[in-house]
Amino acid sequence: MVKHLILSVCCYLLLIPAANSDNDPKLWLDKMSHAQRELNYQGTFTYEQAADIHAMRIAHAVIEGEEYERLEMLDGQEPPLLRRGHGPECIHLGDRLLRLYDGQSATKAMSPAVGAHYDFSVAGTSRVAGRSAVELAIMPRDKHRFGHRLSLDKATGLLLRSVRYGLNNERLERFQYVTLELIEEWPADLITAFKKSVLEGRQLHHRSSLMMRGEAADYFWQPGWLPEGFALIPSEHDRKRNKMTFTDGLAVFSIFLEPASAEKRLASGHARRGVATAFSRVSLLADDYYRVTVVGEIPIATAEQISNALSLR
Repeated sequence: MVKHLILSVCCYLLLIPAANSDNDPKLWLDKMSHAQRELNYQGTFTYEQAADIHAMRIAHAVIEGEEYERLEMLDGQEPPLLRRGHGPECIHLGDRLLRLYDGQSATKAMSPAVGAHYDFSVAGTSRVAGRSAVELAIMPRDKHRFGHRLSLDKATGLLLRSVRYGLNNERLERFQYVTLELIEEWPADLITAFKKSVLEGRQLHHRSSLMMRGEAADYFWQPGWLPEGFALIPSEHDRKRNKMTFTDGLAVFSIFLEPASAEKRLASGHARRGVATAFSRVSLLADDYYRVTVVGEIPIATAEQISNALSLR
């Protein structure tokens, strides 16, 4: 009797789904952040923004613990871009998303609850560049942000495809690998060529203002309204240009203020290219005309609302 009971319980337990770490978004973000920094690979990818599409070739190598990268446009005349290492201010997308997921501040002024403005979830599987992928959805909880869909290589966590969506679920921007080859170890002659090309070529300087530190600059103007969760990135250079830059840890936008001449006072308008939005208008502030321009990764209606709420101190 006991034997049959134990057998029945064991059979029942086999039918119960085990806890699956594959459904934990944070684990996939962590895997992604390591893959971006630690893997050797080469491949081709496409980048689409609005009606434009470009094809590019990439080679990424980790040599003696340091990153080397070569990026070549296949449908243009630009020379290849080369990168070696990272400065302490550069943050990979995977690391940024991990901070956002955990609600960690990207700047001193940012609210620790910043992660509350996006929902993270594992949304199934797909196939990209001939490889099995896990779909990660990052959905905004309000109308002031865009949605993201990331396809991560199931074996390594490497980002294979990234799509950003607008408020009506229209596709605004897409990056996607067409071919991808993971390399165990680069041959010695290619390692030498990597190092030489970076020293002699045009280098890409990776910078991310999300790591900047300091107190908020003393501006003579201020935004009267911002979407919840966005915080100022302090910058002396921005202050001199009458510019403020804000981030929620994922999206970034800037506000510019400049005097408006009489012939330009009536010129206002907006534009959008992929996820990049620009809204510009002339405002009468304290008896003087100023042009207010909002540029960044936010919807046009949000940019307009920010622009309309600007005031002088």
